[in-house]
Amino acid sequence: MSSFSRKSEISENTKSIDAPLTLVKLDECREELDRRKTDAHLAFHITKPYMLRPSAVGEDNAAGSDPKDIQHWALVVHFPGENKTYLFEAREENGLLQARRAVISLEDIQVQFFATVKTSSKELLKKARQVETGEYDVLFNNWQRWLKEFLDLISPELSMALNRQIPKTKMKAFLDQLTLSNSRGIISSLLIGYGISQLIAHLKGH
Repeated sequence: MSSFSRKSEISENTKSIDAPLTLVKLDECREELDRRKTDAHLAFHITKPYMLRPSAVGEDNAAGSDPKDIQHWALVVHFPGENKTYLFEAREENGLLQARRAVISLEDIQVQFFATVKTSSKELLKKARQVETGEYDVLFNNWQRWLKEFLDLISPELSMALNRQIPKTKMKAFLDQLTLSNSRGIISSLLIGYGISQLIAHLKGH
């Protein structure tokens, strides 16, 4: 099991990855040979918003509503001893949730690491492959579900860090819009940015 140590709270990164990424499906990634567990620094990276396509919510849901830019998060893992940096993410593609990995340069982004784990490139790729993907579902099988399960496999405490980074102000704004809107398409697209678990937790507290 990977050891875990928490660092200071994250601040949102201010620099996006502008260079084209070579994102490779996890099953197509070259096998990592190094089993040695070393320090790996973890950070969340908010990628550039992408336009929610009708295929993501269903044409009936999307009809009559303007497309919305959806905030999308990825996980950055940096191995300082090996000077290797990886980005893991999951996105909807042709109706399926696809998980991919990219090898990036730490100089291309500006992030604040929030935790350090003892792991290896081989173990990390193995755990990422263990997370189920399958048919995309805007509510129950999206990038956030994939990322949380990946973090749970690395260390259960890491998924809690993801929950802490969803601003409470955004939850309030979401609930306000949820109350005013009876459009399932709009509600579904909003849920991507907040997550079902956060909504349920919030409602239980009232």
